[in-house]
Amino acid sequence: MTQAQKMNAALEREVIAKLKADGFEGKFPHYRRVFPDRIELISFPKDKYGNAFHVEASVAYPDREKWEQNIDYHFFTGELDELTADDCGKRYELKSRFGEIFYYTDVYIIQIFGGIIYEGVSEKKMETYKPKRFDIHVQKYDEGIYQRICDEINRKMPRIYKWWEKMSR
Repeated sequence: MTQAQKMNAALEREVIAKLKADGFEGKFPHYRRVFPDRIELISFPKDKYGNAFHVEASVAYPDREKWEQNIDYHFFTGELDELTADDCGKRYELKSRFGEIFYYTDVYIIQIFGGIIYEGVSEKKMETYKPKRFDIHVQKYDEGIYQRICDEINRKMPRIYKWWEKMSR
């Protein structure tokens, strides 16, 4: 199994199973819980650079006037059954120790253009990766990383529920 497959399996087992027990439906990486007045959405989209993902939540109000639905119709043209958190204007992103990205691999702080960024180094890339002089290794991959990330998300999940509650008033 690749690191991504291991992470997805851990999310399904440790995080998504709890969401499903709480009434969410869907398939990886997008889930929804439908109420008479709203649809609560949560997604676990892969980061564009790989070996990392986001936890993104939103809520849509399909029965309200178009400008009050929280659906970005500039980009979303599908059916409500296809709606994801990314299709909504107001979203809540869960924070990790690396901003809004959950890395499940080695991570380095890289200094670039006078600022710093985090760089995830996959298991494949690690074979030939040579850190630069000022790069700082801030996370070391091991097999327990998947469980630690799931535990962190589960600890922080009440923040999303609180945000949904606030948005539903």
